[in-house]
Amino acid sequence: MNATINNEQQLYVYQHVEGYSCWGFAPAFSETTALAQRLQREDLLPDLGEFGQLSVLDKHQSLIRLAAGVDLGTWFDPKTPTAVRKILEQLRKSGERVRLFLGDTDSGLSWLDEFDVIGRIGRSCGTLKVPLLIGDESDAGGHAILDACLIRIQRLSDGEDLYRHEYFHLPDMNLTTDSNHPYPYVILVEGETHARFARQAQACHWMAFMAGEVTQPLA
Repeated sequence: MNATINNEQQLYVYQHVEGYSCWGFAPAFSETTALAQRLQREDLLPDLGEFGQLSVLDKHQSLIRLAAGVDLGTWFDPKTPTAVRKILEQLRKSGERVRLFLGDTDSGLSWLDEFDVIGRIGRSCGTLKVPLLIGDESDAGGHAILDACLIRIQRLSDGEDLYRHEYFHLPDMNLTTDSNHPYPYVILVEGETHARFARQAQACHWMAFMAGEVTQPLA
């Protein structure tokens, strides 16, 4: 295994021919634990003393080899609520298009993601088939969903919330103007410039999209 440990940032760092990739200590430990439990291999369960050690990666690799050919269904982050898992699976089977809102799952605060948030639900290939968001009807693939960070799932056809965090809310947003700028309509988020627009209608549409009041972003 070509991996090293970065204790300062709590990351495993992998070196590849193309460059480097990393995996956090916490998600590595969590996924290895969940996989060992799913496969009923207590001998490969990492203990707390191994947190941040290469032995966690060794156990993870062993578990992945054992899981090859085993149908584990859709693989969700261990922190993903059961309600979210059920809804994503229903959407994967129905093919309905949705809008995903990501944010802090403790407070319900939206991260105001505006790109790669609309599409239908699919799942990846491989041993751990993670949920994907497929952005275009013609696409054969998509990108992995941060399913543990979902705070709202909205159906596009009618705007209905299929899932909504109990405390879902937006950060403080205000629309102001700056006549000396070519994009004079400024959206402040928590007092800081977040976005600029040439027309007021565009700025208002963006704010409405962030709130889920309209289901389509600006064209």
